Amino acid sequence: MGGQSVLLWLRYGSGWVPALGDSSGHLQVDVLTTTNLDVALSTLRWGTASEPAWETGAITDNPGAGTALVSKTVGASKTGQVFGLSINAPEANEFVLYEDATAKLRFALAAAGLIFISSPSPIWANVAAGVVISIKNISAATAAGKYYQARLYYKEA
Repeated sequence: MGGQSVLLWLRYGSGWVPALGDSSGHLQVDVLTTTNLDVALSTLRWGTASEPAWETGAITDNPGAGTALVSKTVGASKTGQVFGLSINAPEANEFVLYEDATAKLRFALAAAGLIFISSPSPIWANVAAGVVISIKNISAATAAGKYYQARLYYKEA
């Protein structure tokens, strides 16, 4: 295996034991009980004991060009991470993920539909404290009754 790590889960009493081993025969075992299993699984999946949460923007009728469909300000002494997003629009449009006024990621919707991204690793990370993360539409909606909505799958570290 050449120094690669292997993760095994072993049943131990009322909990599970993650056993990390390598090709040198070294093994590290920690006992997990049902009280700390959620924290351990969150740490394995997201890198910390906390999990991302959806920040949902309001349903917006006939948004003008550059309307912030959802916004989240990174908390003091924190670093923001975006693990996914959801954008729903009744017509073709383009959308941009912003850090304050700086465009970072662009998404195109060719017709009415939904853009949905959820990732176990951040699609955008290391956003500084106090910075506003937002999703904005590029073009104005074409008429009243055209409802847009966006969400961010977000967590702070």
